[in-house]
Amino acid sequence: MTPSVLFLLGMHAGGTSAVATSLAQAGASLGVAATPTVDEDAGATACARLTMLSDEAMRRMGIAWDSPVALPDRWERGDALKALTRLAIEAVAQEYPAGKAAVVAEPRMCRLLPFWREAFESNGFSVSAAIALRRPYEVANALAKRAQFAPEKSLALWHHHLVEGERGSRGLRRAVFTLDQWQADPAATLARIAADANYPLAASAEAQEAARAIMQRRKTANGDDRARGNLQSGLDTVLEAGFARLAKLGPGVDPRRDVEALATSARPALTAAIAPWIAAELDAARDASVRLATELTAAQQMLEAAAAEVTALRERSSPDATLLAAQLDALREDRMRERSMLIDELTKTRGEIVRLTTVVAEAPRATETMRTELAQAHRDLYDERATITRLTEEVEKSRREADGNAQRFLSAHHHLETLANELAQTREAAQSHERDYVMIADEIDAWRVQFSDMQSERDKLLTERDHAMRQLTRLTAELEAARHERDAATAEREHLSQAMHQSGQALNTLREELPRRAAAEASLTRERDGLVTSLRAAQEKITALESLVGERSAYIGELVQRHNSLAARLNDLDKRALVRAATWLGGQSKPRQ
Repeated sequence: MTPSVLFLLGMHAGGTSAVATSLAQAGASLGVAATPTVDEDAGATACARLTMLSDEAMRRMGIAWDSPVALPDRWERGDALKALTRLAIEAVAQEYPAGKAAVVAEPRMCRLLPFWREAFESNGFSVSAAIALRRPYEVANALAKRAQFAPEKSLALWHHHLVEGERGSRGLRRAVFTLDQWQADPAATLARIAADANYPLAASAEAQEAARAIMQRRKTANGDDRARGNLQSGLDTVLEAGFARLAKLGPGVDPRRDVEALATSARPALTAAIAPWIAAELDAARDASVRLATELTAAQQMLEAAAAEVTALRERSSPDATLLAAQLDALREDRMRERSMLIDELTKTRGEIVRLTTVVAEAPRATETMRTELAQAHRDLYDERATITRLTEEVEKSRREADGNAQRFLSAHHHLETLANELAQTREAAQSHERDYVMIADEIDAWRVQFSDMQSERDKLLTERDHAMRQLTRLTAELEAARHERDAATAEREHLSQAMHQSGQALNTLREELPRRAAAEASLTRERDGLVTSLRAAQEKITALESLVGERSAYIGELVQRHNSLAARLNDLDKRALVRAATWLGGQSKPRQ
């Protein structure tokens, strides 16, 4: 039986750890090493290894888990994450036992679900999702207490987690529920998850009993924190309205349309909440970081390839090549130093991005404070302008530092090209030892080309077979429709009805007994001739149906010709040892070859 994994897609401090704990007590795996999330109940439900790899994936895309910006377009197809794919597959295989249901309650999965979905499917898991929603202002209040986030930053994160989580879970079995529904009736919420997300473990008695116990502890330990804020940007109002629409969705209803409507309506408020020029600078810094990470990955791959070539040259070289190996070691050390310098520069760039993100998070709070003070005294207007000027200078300084990093990276790239040229010269000196390997490689390539041609021919034949089967199915359906129309048109004439019935029996015999299709085709031809004769006799008696009967007779002749053509093609496919068409014509089990 295929093991299933449920992704609980919820915002930080969204209450998903309570649901994950209930499922874990019912037998679901949370991973070998679990760590707490920024949640209300502080449950250790997130897999530490998946969290670490998720942070690394976001770092390679130029953002952090709390960056209030959207992910780059088509990020899942970028080169920055290709090196992490193998590590993600290994992490899933080592953290989650084979054959056991799993649950992933890491908020970062809202933004990285396509990446981790591939890793779990590669390990044989059946993937489903459950979108957990908590009121936006409750999340903002919780993050303000636990992480000191500004309301605008928390609401922007809530928006991005919901939109990207919904987009990433398309095509999966998924459920949608709110924290209010979970608190009101945990058993009904678990049953909804089990039905909509196809996760039977959620409907077990153990999970429901654990959920009731957890909710009882939360009611006695935690109070209700529902202090609202009225932001001038209106972002909180828009998100609350979108949450209200999503909360009204019934079981089995897809949330895509409502989430897209929420994203469209929240775009102006989101732009007003985060200054556009700061967001543009963050996007530029993120793109520069992604570019540097990609180039660094390429440089690491070049370094590994060069190291492999050096090792191969050492194995093939004679004892007289010791000096050359020493020179290559020296070049490798220089390259490692250059790589360390690049990593240091990239770390500095990431630090600047984090600093800019912090500035963006604190800017709305500072703006709100200045607006409050402006109501008391107009002298704070000068302070606001000074703050904007200081932020502009810091962004400009960050841009200059990024340009310096780019120049240093170009210099390092030049050194790498020099090393590549030296390695090319070394390879040219060793070509005399590799001619035999080149000949063998050419022969292998020729065999591969021949094998590829055979595969292409096989695919072409399979395509032709599928087309023939589809055409045969369509013709069979048309023949059945014509037979029904013929029966209705000649119902008043007993002998014509008997002839049509005999023709239908002949056609059924043809479908069931393919090995004797030649005799069946002859019988069908005779039946067709008899039918034509009967139709002609009936034409003299029934003038009104003469045209219809003639058309059906001609159509039956055309079908017979098509059957003959398809029979010849099926014989050709039988000679090529492909699946016989009798399985589809006769409805019998596939014969042994």
